[in-house]
This record gives sequence, C-alpha cells and structure tokens, in this order.
Amino acid sequence: MKAYRILMALVALVLVVGLSAGMTAAQSTTKSMATNFTLVNLSPNDTEATVNYYLPDGSEWKAPDTIPVAGNGGQAILRQYQDAGLTAGAGSVVVSALEPLAGLVQEVVNPAAGEVPTSAAYTAISEGSSVYYIPQVSKNGSSATGTVSTWIVVQNLGADPVDVTVSLTKYGETTPTDVVINDLAAGASSYLDLDVEAGITDGFYSAVVDAGTGTIGVVANSYFGADGLMAVNAFPQEALTGSWSIPLVFSRLTNTLVTSLIFQNLSGVEIPANDLNLHCTPDPLSADQSTLDLYNTAAIPANGIVAWNTLTQTTLFPTNWYGPCTVVSATDKGIVGVVQYRYSGNLNMAAYEAIPSTSTDTTVFVPLAAKQLTNKFCTAITIMNLSSSDITVDIAWTHSGGAGTDYTETAVPVTANGSIIRNLCLATHPIGVDMPATWIGTMTATGTGPVAAFVQNRYNPATGDQYQAYLGITQP
Repeated sequence: MKAYRILMALVALVLVVGLSAGMTAAQSTTKSMATNFTLVNLSPNDTEATVNYYLPDGSEWKAPDTIPVAGNGGQAILRQYQDAGLTAGAGSVVVSALEPLAGLVQEVVNPAAGEVPTSAAYTAISEGSSVYYIPQVSKNGSSATGTVSTWIVVQNLGADPVDVTVSLTKYGETTPTDVVINDLAAGASSYLDLDVEAGITDGFYSAVVDAGTGTIGVVANSYFGADGLMAVNAFPQEALTGSWSIPLVFSRLTNTLVTSLIFQNLSGVEIPANDLNLHCTPDPLSADQSTLDLYNTAAIPANGIVAWNTLTQTTLFPTNWYGPCTVVSATDKGIVGVVQYRYSGNLNMAAYEAIPSTSTDTTVFVPLAAKQLTNKFCTAITIMNLSSSDITVDIAWTHSGGAGTDYTETAVPVTANGSIIRNLCLATHPIGVDMPATWIGTMTATGTGPVAAFVQNRYNPATGDQYQAYLGITQP
C-alpha cells in the first residue's frame, strides 16, 4: 500500500539568538518563535499519522508520535510549544500515513513568552522539487513597515544527504551571489538568515534554490520591523506558467488593508512592455465597482520583477476596492508571483503564493476553519473559480473534536474567474448557515470546474502582527 508523506520546517520554543553560537542579535528576529501544525485527512478512511522530528543535523529531535486522524476531513492539531518532549531549538517534521494528508503550519510567538505577537502561516509540502524560486527576499531592506530581512528555510525531502546552492540576485543586477548548504541530512532543515549573510549587501533580492539531483522543499520567512512576518512557500520549477489567479486584491480599504503583487520573469528571456495583463473584477460588495486592466509599462529582464502596489499607486487602484484578479502573459512567458497584504494603519501583515490558472483541480481543502473563538481567533476563506465559465461549488464544513455539527452548502454559484467569501469572523457567515460561534473544523469545497482557495487567520482586536494567509490544498 502506498505511503503518503508531508514535510514541515518547524521551530519550537526557540529564541532565535540561541540557534547557534555564531548568530548575533543583528538578525532577522529576536522573538521567541514557535509553531503549531494542523493535519487534515483528505480521504474518507480513518488513518494514523506517524510524526518524525529532526534536528538540523538530521538526528532525532524526539521519539516519533502516532496521531489518529479521522477520515472525511478529520483534523489533528499539534502544538510544539506545549510538547515537553521537544527541547528549545529549530527542527523539522516528516509526517507519513497510509491515507493522503494535508497540513498547515502556523508560526507564532510562544504564548508563554509574553512578547508582542508575530505570526504567519504556510502549507506543508507534500511533493518536492530540485529547484525552487522566491521572487522576493531581503537583507535589511527598507519598507513602509520597517526593515525587512528573510530566513530561507530548506528541507531535504529525499533519503540521502544533499548539497544545496542558494543563488541571490539583487534587484536591478544580473550577477548572483551563491551560498552553499553542504550535506543537508534527510528530513532535516537548514535555516539561512540573510540578515547575517556576509556575502551580500543590504537590499532586496530574488532567490533560486537548487539541490541538483536532490529533492527539497523551501519556505521563506520575511520579518518586517520588530513584529511583522510574512511566510510563503517557494515555487517549484514545475510551477512556471504564463497565467496566474489571485482570489482577492485589496485597495486602500477603510480598515487600511492594502495589497502588493510581485511577479518574477523566469522565462529566460526579456518580457516586452505590455505583455503582462493584471485584470481585476470588483467583488459585488466592493464600494468601488471599477474593472481594472493594468500592464507592465516597461520590459522585464530575465529574472527581473514587476510590482503593483495598491497603497502607493493611487492613480491605478481605486480607494475602497477589492476583488479577484488574474495575471496573464500574452506570449505565455513563464512567471511566478506572490501576494502581500498589510494594514497600513497597524502592524498586521501576511503573504501567500498566486495560484496557477492552469490548475484543473476541482476540490479544495482548508485544514483549519474557526468561527469567533473565545480568544478572538477566526478564519476568512475565499474560494476562487479558476475557469472562464460560471460554476457552482458544494461546501462541506466538518467539525472536529467532541460534540458539534457538520454543515453543507449546495450549488453555490461562482462567476467566471470570480470568487466568494466565507468570513467566519462575522456572525452572519457562512451565509445561510446557522453555525454558532466557537465552531472549529475543516472546510471542503468541490466545484463543477477548477477551484482554489486562500485563507486568512486573524485575531480581532489585535496587537502586533496576528494576521496570517495561506493557500488551501487542492485535489483533482
């Protein structure tokens, strides 16, 4: 019988300055960062997940755990900051089971530390690659929300040690600087903190992470100022396409939420001016109902980027506008892109990856959905139709842990390239579903055409950065 695996780079009760003797306080963050992760069972069959923990040298961090996960969207949550078997430090996890699983990792300040919150989230990696791309990383870069520095986290998904080369190309330049990670052990993760990387100067970079014949997974954590954090999964080389979907772009909302889009040219040749089209349609509830059609006004060199920013480009993006968008290359050039959200009026920020419009998957899973918990945690889910035709989706809300109720929504319409929002931070959502506050579980949406989703986790009211974004997990 086939065994399924997912992989995660984790930190548990880790004070960053204590990671290694060579690190100093002048690095990406000095917060007491920790993690929790949620597993969801994608099959109808119950299963047991075996969780193996690794230190950066590949040795065992603690004895494996065996965790039952019920079928049909069953959920299990593991909190590293409550695990007495884990010593303080950084490490990684490999989860295996006889049924397919998906995972969500939340990075937070250890609740016992008493520090201003910092948080982000990313999806666990189920299938690796040998080459990954990250459109934006930074060493002491300057931003509107503080100095930015990035951790690049590389996990070995193979069975043998691997050498990994991280090539960093500064924006506006063409010659990369290479950093080599030698003998990365199977299952282990390496943490490359650009803030203390002597071989590069301050500024913003794109990154290529190459494991040769090995198989790896890559996550980038960018720390903004004292408290902000954005986490994204890097793009495997197999993901390159000329058409991408973005479930929601926010432009100067009354709550100060704005969006930056960063797309990188990985086609190997220059992309001519006006080749990339950013096409956006307003959500029916958007205060401004403009349709937007924007283009790259200058040629984009090989490995270069184009960026759109709804905070600063006020002539391009209306005030108090939001809706789904697509980015399409007229000549089908290979590009990748990240979506960054931030509140200009407070410290909350998050990021996630744009979605390939070429996906044909018709089911999307969200491992963790929560409605108005007592600690103010809640989830907003945006489901996007990736096709150019109208479709409908069936939505299943499966509760987890103890007594509770499952809910369903049937044949919910989603317009061509459009999206719908289920905001569990609101008492009235899901629309038409009598779901009580404190409900927690998983969500599954199945469409009559291809679908995807992105998820926002947040606390309200909030201090520091308590805002997270990540993609749902899709299946055929």
